[in-house]
Amino acid sequence: MLSPLLMFAFMIVVELTGDLSFYYSFQSQFKHYENTLIVCGAILYLIMAFTYYHILKHYNDIAIPNAIYQALTVIAVTLLSLFVVKDTFTIRKTLGIIIILIGLFVLYEY
Repeated sequence: MLSPLLMFAFMIVVELTGDLSFYYSFQSQFKHYENTLIVCGAILYLIMAFTYYHILKHYNDIAIPNAIYQALTVIAVTLLSLFVVKDTFTIRKTLGIIIILIGLFVLYEY
């Protein structure tokens, strides 16, 4: 079985790809591929759900893996929105990411 850290990384990459599929599905330049992008995003989310199931089996807990997953997702989506979608990065986002990182370090010792 893969390590939980690798499963978290895989799940985040799959989710980011699914998020991008959904995001691009309603962008005008990709309107022709809207249905395909929606289906791809849904399939990726299904893969993500199975990966999360295996993470939960490893931890035998729901709170800690969910908190780790949510924190990693916020960081990853923020970076994706900054570098791929070209959203602006505010001081509030920066402070939020720092607080999330502190929380991750606290939870990772669990």
